[in-house]
Formats: sequence, structure tokens, C-alpha cells
Amino acid sequence: MVRSSRAAAPIAVVAVVVLTAGLLAATRGVMIVPVPGPAASQPAPTATVSVPTPAPAPTGIISAPLSQLAAGTAHADPVGGPAGQSEEEPQVPPIPGKPGFDPVVQHGASAGGVAAPVTPVPSPGTSWKGLGAGFSGPGGTMSISVWPADTSIGVGLAQVVETVNFRMAVFNKSTGSVLAGPVSPRTLFTGVGGLCETEEDGDAVVLYDRAADRWVVTWFAGFSYNETATTPVPYVECVAVSTTPDATGAWAHYSFEYPMLNDYPKLSVWGDSYV
Repeated sequence: MVRSSRAAAPIAVVAVVVLTAGLLAATRGVMIVPVPGPAASQPAPTATVSVPTPAPAPTGIISAPLSQLAAGTAHADPVGGPAGQSEEEPQVPPIPGKPGFDPVVQHGASAGGVAAPVTPVPSPGTSWKGLGAGFSGPGGTMSISVWPADTSIGVGLAQVVETVNFRMAVFNKSTGSVLAGPVSPRTLFTGVGGLCETEEDGDAVVLYDRAADRWVVTWFAGFSYNETATTPVPYVECVAVSTTPDATGAWAHYSFEYPMLNDYPKLSVWGDSYV
């Protein structure tokens, strides 16, 4: 989402991430990334797209375990951006028709909608508090200084990963206990260098790839840097892919450059690609 101070920034087109074994490349609008596979046979990626910034040059593409990075002092900055920062949301046009009446809602003929059996939502087996004001975990206590929340969540076989604004957390799916977080997604790029380690513009998206049993977290960087930089640099899309099904373990890093602001890109998991 575009924050109120971003109105004048041009917006980049949506990119497509295609997964093909053994390749890592970037072209205008197309990104190719290795397909994650079983931990025992997964070859380590061999290259990363460089980002010309004052930060140190990349030193590797695989991170230390998130559980170790999050337990240290990396990025011990306050949660969120400048206090009171908000985002402008467009006004949604009203639904045509009678006020309060949606003809496609399937409640039954008496309610004015299409008749259909009503299936109760099952009660949750486990419930717990997610990221938000006052949330506490191994990474500290979370506060809120920007809005809206820009929430995203992925549900795996044994874990749940959530992102809200500038923070992410990993939960045990069975118990709800916090395994890691709240921590900045850029912690995944600790020691790599470039904008993905030094800058953070929020709006992270998390996905669970159930075909490969891997986690994908992506966010954009460069907006805050370019607002104050004497010499502008390309905007960057940061992509981290877990090397195992454990989101608290190591992650592979990728970054892709754009000449314009790539504000709040989205990814989806396809059979052979991330789009």
C-alpha cells in the first residue's frame, strides 16, 4: 500500500518469479529462482543480484538460523516507522443495489439470497494471540507506530508464520507458542549487505509452499533510502526462502532491482513457480 508520503513516486509493474532448477537471473519483470527441494538434496544457490548501496558487499547467500539471529542484538530498533505515520486508503465505491443487500450471499431464500445449506465453521483446536501492540516473544515486546497493519500469514504443517508491518514471528502450530520473533524480516539478511539488510519499508508477505514444504517471505526496500539519498539507487525486492521446513532455521536470500518504486508486491505459490 502506498503511504501518504509516497504519492509522487512512480510504481513499478508486478514481477513474475519463475522457479527453474539451477538458475538465478533477473530481467525486466521476470525473476528465475531455484526450486526448493528436500534438505538433503537441495543445492545451495550460487549467485545473488547485487544492489549498489553504501552497504558492504554480499558475503553469502544462506543465513544463519533465524532462531540465532533473532536472539541477538541485530536490528534492535523500535517497531515500525516514524511515530504517527499513516497510509492513505482509497474510498471503496458502494455496492450497487438496495442498501445492506448482497444478492450472492447464500443464507437461504428467506434472507433474499440463493438457497444453500448452512455449514457451521468448526471450532478452532488451538487459538492464540498474534502480532500486535503488546505482543511479546523471544524477540521482545511489540508496539505499533504505523497503520494499517498490512497483515500476512502462512500456515504450514507444524508452524505458522505471521508478518505485521515491520515485524514477523514464527509460532508452533499445535501449541501457539512463539518460536521466534517479533523480529524484523530484514534480520534474515543479516551479514549479506545491500538494502535488504540495511533498509526496511514494511509490507512483508509470507507464503507457505506446501509442494516443497518451504517458507517464502518477501518485502520491498529502497523507498526510505531514496527519500534522503543524494544519489538515488534502484529499488529492491527482497525474497527469502527457507532451506528447510523449519522457519526458525536458515534462509536463502535473493534481491531484485527495479528502476521505480515496487510498492507492496504480492507473490503466490504455483505448481512450478512463485508468481
